[in-house]
Amino acid sequence: MPYVHISRCADYDEGRVEAAVRESVAALGGMQSIVKPGDKVVLKPNLLRPAIAEAGITTHPAVVKAVARLVQEAGGIPTIVDSPGGPHNSAYLRLVYATSGMERVARETGAAICHDMRVSRVSHPEGHLVKLVELLAVIVEADVLINLPKLKTHGLTTMTGAIKNLFGAIPGVTKAGYHAKLQTKEQFSQMLVDVHQACRPTLTIMDSIVGMEANGPSNGELREVGLLLASRDGIALDMVAAALVGIEPLAVPPLAVAAQWGLSGGRVEEIAVGGVPLAEARLAAPFKLPKTATGGRRQSRWGFLSRLVDHGWLTRQLVVNPSANDRCTACGTCVQSCPVAAITIETVSDRGEQKQRACMDLTKCIRCYCCHELCPHDAVDLKRHWLAELVVR
Repeated sequence: MPYVHISRCADYDEGRVEAAVRESVAALGGMQSIVKPGDKVVLKPNLLRPAIAEAGITTHPAVVKAVARLVQEAGGIPTIVDSPGGPHNSAYLRLVYATSGMERVARETGAAICHDMRVSRVSHPEGHLVKLVELLAVIVEADVLINLPKLKTHGLTTMTGAIKNLFGAIPGVTKAGYHAKLQTKEQFSQMLVDVHQACRPTLTIMDSIVGMEANGPSNGELREVGLLLASRDGIALDMVAAALVGIEPLAVPPLAVAAQWGLSGGRVEEIAVGGVPLAEARLAAPFKLPKTATGGRRQSRWGFLSRLVDHGWLTRQLVVNPSANDRCTACGTCVQSCPVAAITIETVSDRGEQKQRACMDLTKCIRCYCCHELCPHDAVDLKRHWLAELVVR
């Protein structure tokens, strides 16, 4: 039976975070059972885009620092690694590492930061959809991979956690290719589960001290959760995380795929939970879901219309569309990030003034919401047709 440990941690005070990490890892057998002296250990946080820790978009540096310390105590050699959304080059990586606080963690602990952009092609014969995956070479060459996701909602997958975080093991350009080729939530989720299994993380520790609800993973609302989750089974951890924030686990597309493929029993009751009991850890008020969510707690007022939507008949009218707002600076991040070249910078009239703004071609848009995720100015709104507001609440 998979085991997930829940520890309380009220805030990001480094002493409290380290105590919670130590408690969680000890419950899983201790870091010495995971890391051997001399092991090359990859720490994979969620570093979605350049954002300060207080924004709640990225894994907090206090969590990464505590894990790095434990790895070093076990004799391992930790390296902080990610391939965030956006350009896959060293200048952008430096910006992300500096802004997120990872450079400071490296200075204070002696951990390395990865600027190595080499790619390895990994055979994954047991994969259902992806039999060959391109991963960052440093992850492939590591002895141990420790996955450090952030608890957030997500516009495409409803929730982002252990499974979704390892999409960042794939180099930037390749990620865009997956979005372009796998345009349904089910296909994209199948790929995510295959990548998670190909990476084979040894340990997953989720930063759920402060989470993000509503329109996550970068434009949502911060929510104090006060918990740290840890497990050797990332899928089980995501199941428990969904349950504690009030999301039906099988309404999270990657978790539904994992259950269909027999990687999970599909029921939280089949997972052993230690530390804080799950019934006690559950939030009194559930997370708000993204506008794009079609599962979880969202219910259709008119069942027959919901069925029509599910079968695609009204999809064009009822899907949530991205749209640039007044904060748009025409920086071009969304243009570079769009996997199907559906965004251009154009001159528009705004209250009689001519200005440059990102414009989305909704006939090309595949609703991956990368523009919404990666915009550094929170300048992309997700808008729903008025008819959809009648159908979905």
